[in-house]
Amino acid sequence: MWRHFGIDAENASCIHPVNALRRLWFSSDFPHLIKNVRNFFVKNEETWTPDGIVKLKHWEAIVKLGNPCGFQLKACPDLTMDHIHPKPYQKMNVRRAFQFFGGKVAAAMQVYKGRHDGLEDCDASIKIIQRFQVLIQSLNSRTQLSALRKGSENWNVSHKL
Repeated sequence: MWRHFGIDAENASCIHPVNALRRLWFSSDFPHLIKNVRNFFVKNEETWTPDGIVKLKHWEAIVKLGNPCGFQLKACPDLTMDHIHPKPYQKMNVRRAFQFFGGKVAAAMQVYKGRHDGLEDCDASIKIIQRFQVLIQSLNSRTQLSALRKGSENWNVSHKL
């Protein structure tokens, strides 16, 4: 839609299609985009990416691992089945969407990869989580040091991906 209206990095508005005296301004809601991507992965249980197939069963395997060592520890305490199969009112929860792409999830997948059923082929899922972690950190910065501004470390996050 943005391309259709001529919106790009240099231009955030266009002339209103019905009233030439007015302008339409476009902005992006980053947390909403992350929620939509998470919902896409939940709806489509397998998704092709350049790194391989991302499968929802990888997230399910981490939740099912629960307490693999018999201690009072979980493989990934922030992740529950509600993150993976959210109820309608939970689909728009920002925190759950950010936790779905959390670094703890990627770390748990990395540790248990190949050791537990359902995690044999989770490299693409780990990679997509790591990519989203870089994106979330750069667009959700709260300090000037790590803020997304020209010349900052996070300005061009593609080198980390």
